[in-house]
Amino acid sequence: ADCRSVDIVRTPLDDIRDPIAFGRLMDEINKGEFDAALISPPCGTFSIALSHSLRGTTASEIYGLKGLSPEDTAKVKVGTLLAMRAHAIASLFTDLQLPWIVEQPEQVEGQPSLFLLPPWKVLLSHRDVTTCTLAQRQYGAEWQKRTTLKAYLVDLDALGGNAPHQVFKFRNGHPHD
Repeated sequence: ADCRSVDIVRTPLDDIRDPIAFGRLMDEINKGEFDAALISPPCGTFSIALSHSLRGTTASEIYGLKGLSPEDTAKVKVGTLLAMRAHAIASLFTDLQLPWIVEQPEQVEGQPSLFLLPPWKVLLSHRDVTTCTLAQRQYGAEWQKRTTLKAYLVDLDALGGNAPHQVFKFRNGHPHD
């Protein structure tokens, strides 16, 4: 099986912030050029590992806290755009009845999460969406990094992600006691 990475790090032509690049990708999906998707939008503005929160958990705060600096506001806008583009991709795969997985930092009660965006909440309520939280270290990562996977038409039970784990705390993206 072939795998194609759509990532701005690979090529600027994959920058789905650009409406033309995003439209091209959606056209390719519609034409049947993909059989499945692993979607991992940037998590920086949703992550609980940041030194300060940029988002809250309420319907309005999930789009950015009031009083953010212009720089942080710009980060939240880009993060939201990419989250919504990821949602559009997952929605199209769902409409086409093709499997997808979206990966984000562990969803923790009372903490911001891409999964709290209203359109994502609706999509994730689909009866064929499953959830698994796992530690990336069990798959060879250097850090524990608890991660939540949400998937459509994918059996996540085989990952065994809800096994006992050691908890690591992070400050400014680095582990600490």
